[in-house]
Amino acid sequence: MNNFKINIILANLPQKEIYMKNKIFKVLTILWMCFIFYMSAQNGVASAAGSGRIDRILAAIPFFSNLNIELLDFIVRKTAHFAEYTALGFLSANSFSGDNIEAKAFCLSVAYAASDEIHQYFVPGRRCMTRDVLIDSTGALVGILIFFLCKTIYNKCKRQH
Repeated sequence: MNNFKINIILANLPQKEIYMKNKIFKVLTILWMCFIFYMSAQNGVASAAGSGRIDRILAAIPFFSNLNIELLDFIVRKTAHFAEYTALGFLSANSFSGDNIEAKAFCLSVAYAASDEIHQYFVPGRRCMTRDVLIDSTGALVGILIFFLCKTIYNKCKRQH
């Protein structure tokens, strides 16, 4: 009888590990969403100051020094959007389990990107831009693809051992 109980516990262990992983990633996803919200809540002056610091650093690099400051600022801002949502896509994909993980993560990321832009509409000096939702969604898709690639490699290695 004790052997039977031990086998049931061991058989359920991977499910418990998946459950804990999902919980941890849910918390990380929520924290990341809070970070995105915080960044979006900065008024236009504060946001420009933050990206301006990065602009000045990049302007010191020969490749970027030939770009005018407006173009460099545009690249910095849009790259930040893309990177924020790449991370969100990856984190949210890790927080789901079951079927259609990637679709669930993408829907969550796109919905959050849209709500983030609506939020920016009410922040002084910021704008709501459809283009940014598209950039954010593309970033999320890349993050989800990275998740899918990692999951595929992990499962392949797991089967080989």
